[in-house]
Amino acid sequence: MDRLLPNWKQRKRVRAFLLSCVPFVVIVTFWLYAILPFWQPGITSRADMLCHLYRLFELDRCWKSAIYYPRIAPDFGFGYGMPFFQFYPPLTSYVAEFFHLVGLGFIEAIKATFSLGLFLSGLGMYLYGLAILREKTGALLAAIAYIYAPYQLLNIYERGALPESFALSLLPFIFWTFHWLYKRGDIRHLLLAAFILGALAPTHNIIALFFTPLLLAYLVFLFLKRPDGHRLFLCLLATILALGLGAFYWLPALLEKGWVAIPHLVTDSFSVREHFASLSTIIQNSLIFDYWGPLRFRLGLTSAIFALLAIGMLALQPRDLCQSMLFFSTGLVICLLLQLSATQRLWEIIPLANFIQFPWRLLGFASVSIALLMGSLPGSVAILVSKLSIKSKIGRSLLSRPELASATVLTLLVILTSTLRLSPGLSPLWSSLTTGEITLFSLSEMGQSGSGASDLFRQFLPIWVDVEVPDIAEGRPRQEGASIVSPAAPVNIEVVEHGAQYFNLRTSSAQLSPLLFHLFYFPGWQAYVDGEKVHTYPSTPLGLVTLALPSGEHKIVLRFEETPIRRASMLLSSLTLCAFLVACIYRWRSGLLLGSSLLLLLIALAAWHIRPFVFTQFPFPAEANFEGKVKLLGYTIDKPVYRPGETLGVTLYWLSLREMGEDYTVFVHLVEENGIRLFGQHDGQPVYNFTPTTRWEPGEIVVDRHEFTIQGDTPPGQYRIFVGIYLLSTMRRLEVLDTKMSLSENAVLLTRVRVQEAAR
Repeated sequence: MDRLLPNWKQRKRVRAFLLSCVPFVVIVTFWLYAILPFWQPGITSRADMLCHLYRLFELDRCWKSAIYYPRIAPDFGFGYGMPFFQFYPPLTSYVAEFFHLVGLGFIEAIKATFSLGLFLSGLGMYLYGLAILREKTGALLAAIAYIYAPYQLLNIYERGALPESFALSLLPFIFWTFHWLYKRGDIRHLLLAAFILGALAPTHNIIALFFTPLLLAYLVFLFLKRPDGHRLFLCLLATILALGLGAFYWLPALLEKGWVAIPHLVTDSFSVREHFASLSTIIQNSLIFDYWGPLRFRLGLTSAIFALLAIGMLALQPRDLCQSMLFFSTGLVICLLLQLSATQRLWEIIPLANFIQFPWRLLGFASVSIALLMGSLPGSVAILVSKLSIKSKIGRSLLSRPELASATVLTLLVILTSTLRLSPGLSPLWSSLTTGEITLFSLSEMGQSGSGASDLFRQFLPIWVDVEVPDIAEGRPRQEGASIVSPAAPVNIEVVEHGAQYFNLRTSSAQLSPLLFHLFYFPGWQAYVDGEKVHTYPSTPLGLVTLALPSGEHKIVLRFEETPIRRASMLLSSLTLCAFLVACIYRWRSGLLLGSSLLLLLIALAAWHIRPFVFTQFPFPAEANFEGKVKLLGYTIDKPVYRPGETLGVTLYWLSLREMGEDYTVFVHLVEENGIRLFGQHDGQPVYNFTPTTRWEPGEIVVDRHEFTIQGDTPPGQYRIFVGIYLLSTMRRLEVLDTKMSLSENAVLLTRVRVQEAAR
């Protein structure tokens, strides 16, 4: 008997463990059913989701240049660079970057981040539902209802709004941690609450904007239920810690917003007043939710019915649960009322409310409320059946497990009404796109496409840019001078080193002259002349980074640095994080080794996939003057050896010598060693085909990238790369002056590359 006892205890522990895994298995099963259709080829639309793809693409390029928290997106704005990451919430891009580093393509990494967010939303709702409903059946129903909340699925399948979708997954976790923090007042929940709430603003600042008052209202509600000043203080302390953790993002974004043009973010189609609903259209009129019609941003009829049914049965619930449900019911009603046009005046007087842009964003919190209300229904049904059984003795015979039966029926109804019209095959927006199409060239093409994704070029444009976004990539009429406009231009320049946010030059100038860079000015661009700080400022209608270059020979360094506000915000977040880590070590000493090992493993895995790093380029010098209009300073080439079918990339460094009245075309040709036959070429306007030379200013340094595919029938051997400039309308090449480089019909021989046999 004694020998059997350990086996019995072991079997009991295994059985208990398996039972504890059942809710997790249920959540995973329903989550997979909801998200798998999203993984078919293509993307949701060429609006929001395409924007997120290029944000990930740009972040990945910054990481490969060892810029791990960029504030400037160097390739946005047609290659002029924009302070996009300074203002747009970055967290989901980092989550997607992790998926990309471990091997997924850009599209798959974005879809994986969507999928993770939807799973977390179900898990968080289950945990919070279990905390307030106190029974697993209702908590599981709440989790399923939140996974299949139409607004959740709308964000994924129709809008492709990754940050908002991911932020909605954090809301149940925030309620859950603050619930237990107020109830128990321990350091564990204090740290969890601060950490999750601190992640909300860097995930989606608009959700954080309207959720913060809701959270404060929830804390007041908890205090009124059970007054405890000490625990209320702990909740407020967690909120302060959360603000400190996220200060690296929200503080500069808030205090430096005056340096970018943001009126369009709250006007026209982004204005709150353009998206109000009438009383007759605030709820869809179909039981099956319509994701593609004009009322898609409205509450589903089935959701409204379930919410009303749950509210009507609250009287059956215990007092504590009834009070919690009344809080969320009140929040649901307020969220719906604020979508009516009658509340427009209220939106106008509430500070920062117009930055919410769309009143229907409040459906995110409404979805939380409806999921919890639905989670209360099985308990209400069980209580009702119990009362009926006392009077007629037939309640129990009809429903031996009333809560399970009602939860099953409600689950089926939720899934059916939420998914019957969800298929991407019904979407008029679904777009076929592959990861290979996400390139620097397609990024600039998107800027003039007029699609929703062109917002990447309008959002957070520096205020010193006095040109409309579509016109930036268009030529402008100019009178070409008979002589060089700036005779003191520093024509002797050598590009020693160049990175994503870094220039190292050697210059020689006869007298004081302006030196311009093909970069939008934004505070943080700092120049050094021979190691001494010099003033940089915006000039020309494009607001280009400019410095006054003194006469003589000098070493020039230009790099993007932090402003005092950014440094202070990073220091605040760092100090808060240090305090946070110390508290974590104190609380979880036993798990410190495991957590550290896991973190090191993840870092090593990411570092392995991100290699090789390209921190900076060291251009080869190449001096060639094209008719006194533009000068070639140097070049880089991706590699010296290629195979047929591979992409050959060349980066050219130009110096504009004078204003040009024509838009010239740059060509890069791959020519056989002893002949004239082309085996690859790229002809186009500079900087991804979207920077016409009539936009160039005298003294401006332009970094110009060209790529082309080597022909598949290219035989092995040595090949020459020629570069030149011509006028497309006449096909006349600019004459090459003052060069020591080899020439062929006014084309400069840059270098030679070797082509090997095609891979088998």
